[in-house]
Amino acid sequence: MKRLLILIAAALLLPILPTLADGPDALFPAMGENGLWGYIDRTGAFVIAPQYAAVSPARGYADKAGLFMAVSAQGGADWGLIDWQGRAVLPPEYLITWSETDFAVYAAPEGTDLAEAFKQETQQAGFFDTASGTFSGFQWQDVALSQKGMGLVPVQRSNDLWGYANADAGRGALETVILCQYTAAYGFHANPGAEGKNGWAFAEFPPDHEGRRESVLLCEDGHFVSAPEGYELANPYAFSQVTEGKAAIVSASGENADDESDRMAGYMDTKGNILFLIEDKWYDLYPYENDWAVCYSYDDGTGRYIDGEGRFLEGVTARPEGRGGYGFSSQGYTSVFADEKPAIMDDNGRVCLVLTGEDQCWIWNVMDNGLAWYEEWHPEDSEDEEEQFRYGLLSVETGILTPAVYSFYEDEGSPFAEGLAAVSSIADDSLYGYLNEQGEWVIEPRFVYADTFRNGFACVRTAENRIAWIDRTGQEIYGWVTDIEPYREPLAGMPQEENLLENRSLSDRMSKTFF
Repeated sequence: MKRLLILIAAALLLPILPTLADGPDALFPAMGENGLWGYIDRTGAFVIAPQYAAVSPARGYADKAGLFMAVSAQGGADWGLIDWQGRAVLPPEYLITWSETDFAVYAAPEGTDLAEAFKQETQQAGFFDTASGTFSGFQWQDVALSQKGMGLVPVQRSNDLWGYANADAGRGALETVILCQYTAAYGFHANPGAEGKNGWAFAEFPPDHEGRRESVLLCEDGHFVSAPEGYELANPYAFSQVTEGKAAIVSASGENADDESDRMAGYMDTKGNILFLIEDKWYDLYPYENDWAVCYSYDDGTGRYIDGEGRFLEGVTARPEGRGGYGFSSQGYTSVFADEKPAIMDDNGRVCLVLTGEDQCWIWNVMDNGLAWYEEWHPEDSEDEEEQFRYGLLSVETGILTPAVYSFYEDEGSPFAEGLAAVSSIADDSLYGYLNEQGEWVIEPRFVYADTFRNGFACVRTAENRIAWIDRTGQEIYGWVTDIEPYREPLAGMPQEENLLENRSLSDRMSKTFF
């Protein structure tokens, strides 16, 4: 059987590589003098010779021995899998996509182009588990890779219905374990405190004879829980999590079920019992974390914190909906507004830091190291709105560490990785360098762009057409010249239909490059 793949424009995808406790060391994609891609080690020497037109990051688990890579010899026309020694694991006959750790593999029936197979919904899909090096075979029509360690992945049969498959060969065969009977199935989220458990997921049954669709909480053992009579799960597409034993619900209490102003909101437990209801003007309900949830008002867009018994926290409002996330750091801090000033709150509901500067308007997520980026607005700097904002570093314990003289490639600030954060200096023509956790330059700004550190190395652009790997001292380990653009989309011809699983277009699940 020959499986033809859609031609996609894919080249280097910079890696997010886990650290391996045993087995092979980290490998890094790099281009050779011949213009083809291979993989180098920490010394900059090629371990796998440059022979591919396109490659993926190396994938694997931190506590397992093994790395696997998707590679294409024809510039994306046919993908296969190799291991850390360059040995073929799957032949180059497939379309392959990847998550942080694992791979989904797609093929087409004999004599069918994969693009046509997707249009006709006849493609075949399988799952490759990097923890064991095991391939499931082509058992499904689609596979939606979940986050690392969730144990179960949503899979779709040819009947267009979704279920779940075991994604850990160490726990049994890679096969369907929860029947494909749902029109939508979302990823499982970990159940804190329940060792070996994957917790709960949202799923949706096909419409009944009256056209109504029921969303349910699905347990990892396969049983499901419906919302209490007269209620339904709130916003399962946007907030598909069950956390701390609670799930958001809404009810249509008036004659017009579509009238949002006439709906009640609240939370239920995982047995289907109502825990509490709150004012009907509070509708968008976010998952619980550290015993707090955030509720956003449809009236004025204000977000407020609510505890596990339904009581609102006074004097504090949440960040605007859709900006910066809402979670707590591992130390128990989150950013809020206190009396309309940017502030930081702990998980006891205590405000422990407030910014009072005239230009200070925002604090991004508090990171796990107790640091956060704050934002200042300087409209005098530029007519371009994006260039009117500057960023500085602060500490929850000691306050502001640096003035607001930095900018970022990402909209949500630069995360610290291995103690360093990549930032752009306004004073150095917007060149990038690396700050340590004390706000000091460790690697002075000199790069066009700088990625985060992983396994002791970071990928940077030393010029618009040159990429290099550097170590934590800023020393270049290996570099090459390339005109490859940072982002590549699949070529025209692939159907751009919405994926039932996560409301993503098919192109979002394709292999594509980024820098």
